[in-house]
Amino acid sequence: MADNLLTIAENETDRLIRLINDLLDLAKIEARKLPLHQNWHPFTELVNTSIASLQGLAQQASVKLECDPLPPMEAYMDPDRVQQVITNLLSNAIKFSPKDQTVHLHCEVTDKNALLVTVRDHGRGIAPEDQEAIFQKFRQATNSRNPLVKGTGLGLAIAKALVEQHGGEIGLRSVVGEGSSFYFTLPEWRYNQQRASAPGSETSKAA
Repeated sequence: MADNLLTIAENETDRLIRLINDLLDLAKIEARKLPLHQNWHPFTELVNTSIASLQGLAQQASVKLECDPLPPMEAYMDPDRVQQVITNLLSNAIKFSPKDQTVHLHCEVTDKNALLVTVRDHGRGIAPEDQEAIFQKFRQATNSRNPLVKGTGLGLAIAKALVEQHGGEIGLRSVVGEGSSFYFTLPEWRYNQQRASAPGSETSKAA
């Protein structure tokens, strides 16, 4: 019983810390005082780290995480903040997915030469009238049948601000009953020539 109480206390403490961090981030964003520490950083590594960090949540929800193979590439970004965006989209997709479904992450280059990251789930979807509001602060799609769905409704608002600070765009495509695809873009990226030319890796042409 003592171990169980300690576990509950630890989980609630972590939740409160995340809440405080979200509120601090939001306050800095609104005051235009949230600095970005941008550099060229391996994007493939960032995606793999984000997925690995959420395997526990996915297993708890009985959801599978999948990612298409990515070529060696880098993006000019603040890696911690972009990981925050990816983690938010993936964790939301996991929480709103039915059991035994798959959350899929896909990356591609758009016709405007931007790096496009898409996270797709097979949940209940979001009604058209709610899709614009979902990125507003303190707005959250709720699901009383899923105890994992907890939060402040700040995650997507913060993700939107972070993506826009990088010069990118964020949005979603969703059909009720068919799931949702959340996506964002990063305008500055390049293939990692050193890794691409390494033995056993595919040769990539610089963007």
